[in-house]
This record gives sequence, C-alpha cells and structure tokens, in this order.
Amino acid sequence: MSLAAHPELACGALDQLMRHMLTGCAQSAQRAALILERIESAEDADSELRQHCQRVREQLEDGHV
Repeated sequence: MSLAAHPELACGALDQLMRHMLTGCAQSAQRAALILERIESAEDADSELRQHCQRVREQLEDGHV
C-alpha cells in the first residue's frame, strides 16, 4: 500500500495518535491502533511500512505510548 494512494488512513492514524499523546485518551489510542492494523494488513503494503505500523500498533496496545 502506498500511503500516497490512501492519505486519509495515514492522516487518520496520525491524528488519533496525536490526540492520544496530548490527552491520554484511550479511545484515540484504540482508533490509531485499528487504523494502523488496517494499513498493515493491506495487500499492497510493503514490508517496511508493515513493520513500522506493527511496531507503533504494538506499543499502543501495550500502553507504552
């Protein structure tokens, strides 16, 4: 998946991540993780993008961000 082809997903993930980091909102963390998982599981996502999304998603799910 090219983020250029789906900028709304990248923007959504970053927006939710920022909201979580600024406010500590658990729902924003969950939303960011879901969006990252969607990007990660896209058929056209390259391996580097998948790895980055997975790392951030796991940190969110584990409560480390």
